[in-house]
Amino acid sequence: MAWARSSWPARNASLPDGWRPWARSVKGAGKTGGCAAGAGLLVCGDGHGVARALDLATGKEKWRSEGFAESRTRDDTFPETPPGDPAIAPVTDGTLFFVPAEAGISAVDAATGLVKWRYQRLGFTGLRALTYAAGRLYVANIDDQATSDAELVEVMALRTRDGAQEWSGHLPDTNGPLVVHDDQVYLPLADGSVAALDTAEAVPEPRIRDGIDCSGLLAHDDTLLCWSPRRRGIIVLAPATLATRRTLAPSATPAAAPVAGDRDILVLRDTGGRLKGFDWRTGKPLWDRQAPAATGGLALADDRVFAVGRRELRTLDITDGSISGTVRLPTPAGLRLDLGTLAEPLCLGGVLYLTTQSGFTGSVAAPGAPVSKG
Repeated sequence: MAWARSSWPARNASLPDGWRPWARSVKGAGKTGGCAAGAGLLVCGDGHGVARALDLATGKEKWRSEGFAESRTRDDTFPETPPGDPAIAPVTDGTLFFVPAEAGISAVDAATGLVKWRYQRLGFTGLRALTYAAGRLYVANIDDQATSDAELVEVMALRTRDGAQEWSGHLPDTNGPLVVHDDQVYLPLADGSVAALDTAEAVPEPRIRDGIDCSGLLAHDDTLLCWSPRRRGIIVLAPATLATRRTLAPSATPAAAPVAGDRDILVLRDTGGRLKGFDWRTGKPLWDRQAPAATGGLALADDRVFAVGRRELRTLDITDGSISGTVRLPTPAGLRLDLGTLAEPLCLGGVLYLTTQSGFTGSVAAPGAPVSKG
């Protein structure tokens, strides 16, 4: 089974005929955690359960789902309720979009925008992460009424066709995205440790790797990559044991999540504002380039890496770091990224889809990359 995580930075796909650059507001009641693409749609949530589906080619709104009732978005009964993280992107299985909110998760039909089922969190819990893998929706909730710190977060597997709970396990406080591989669920913990739960066990006992300092995890080539802006290097972990295999980029301190793709080249933005490429197999440094100002995200597609800044989009050749194209922002279509924190970019068929957490989204031809037609 392939790795699964909350979202992927890029993938190849053909776009519908008639694509043109577009930009629009999808601002709602809360923060937008990004968007998910599937079934010819870009679906964005507003943090309170409302989802908007935009046509990938034109940006035209196709449908808008109902959000949670106001009584569920305001919690007067438990004033100390942890809010969770409403700024989480939806995920999809191709038929349903699973839209996170402070109140829970809505499963929305891709064809109609109708809500098929809802998972409503308990009043004393807060959503921390979710991802889809093999017919299951994995959800992590923090519980401020847990009996011990060792069980502060509950990770659940929900059956996607009806939302029924099939499995659950408990962990200490978590900090980062869910990663699923085979029967294992991985999460970085708030103290920098890495935890794994076996979904084949009825009452799973967590495996925890201490003393490692991981802010986030990335899956690549049957390994886990552990990174943190508080230390140098990308630690490569063995999924079965969580033991360290090696350390990549030992002289670089990553400022955000690195990316790695089929070309077996790891790319990161360091805390000094540099973009750096490393050979995945040998760890050899391959190139070093200045990043665009205020770079907020990286995306990969084939042999290209896209660096997304507030005022510029830049495409680099992943093998040598040479620049193959740039786009200045805002674009003539109105796409601008100075309105809030950038969510994770999506690259589909040579087009970049970009969203800010303030609720502004749009598409632009990836500079230096041909756009494929559907």
